Amino acid sequence: IIRTAHCCGVRTIYVLGDRRYDRRSLVGAANYSKIVSLPLEEAKSLFKIYNDNICCIEQGGEDIATLRFKPDSLLVFGEESLGIPEALRTNCYSIPQYGVIRSMNVAAAAAIAMYTFSCKAKYL
Repeated sequence: IIRTAHCCGVRTIYVLGDRRYDRRSLVGAANYSKIVSLPLEEAKSLFKIYNDNICCIEQGGEDIATLRFKPDSLLVFGEESLGIPEALRTNCYSIPQYGVIRSMNVAAAAAIAMYTFSCKAKYL
């Protein structure tokens, strides 16, 4: 997700909670993108900073094709098994899925959402 974020022009990546990431998989993206690790408790203060510029990508939200955002928005992706905590869900969008299985890998969902976001941002 971090490497894809860099490719889509994301300036700052926040890793919330006690999740660790393998820097080797970034293939140098950490040298060019700001990566900030925050405890989950600090997520609420981060959300207050972005206020109404938050787009959560979660099952059951509005179709991502209707994505409305401002250029300095915060895209939020949850853990694969738990999703985004209910207390943090706001302004949710989902990616339509047409197969029998309705559970997309979070890295694939993040790539689709960031690409959609970056394509729309070109025209702002």
